[in-house]
Amino acid sequence: MWRKPTTLVWVEADDGEMTYVTSTVHGRVVILSETAATIWQCAERASTIGEIIGRLSAELDIDEDTIHDDVENCVTDLVIAGLLESEGNE
Repeated sequence: MWRKPTTLVWVEADDGEMTYVTSTVHGRVVILSETAATIWQCAERASTIGEIIGRLSAELDIDEDTIHDDVENCVTDLVIAGLLESEGNE
């Protein structure tokens, strides 16, 4: 599982297309696209990358194989950016 660090503050734009995230520690702002924000939200409720992919596949009506690499890369990028913390899984 992953979790959002407790030092994050975020707000979704009125149109839902962007999510702005900042750290109360680092102060930098990260802008997530609608897709990245959806993956970010899903990751906190999922135990594995496969579970995230399954949820997104069903929600967006896209084949799991089509989105697998993009989702995996996005989760990795979110962890590297400090927007997700891994809880013992990769």
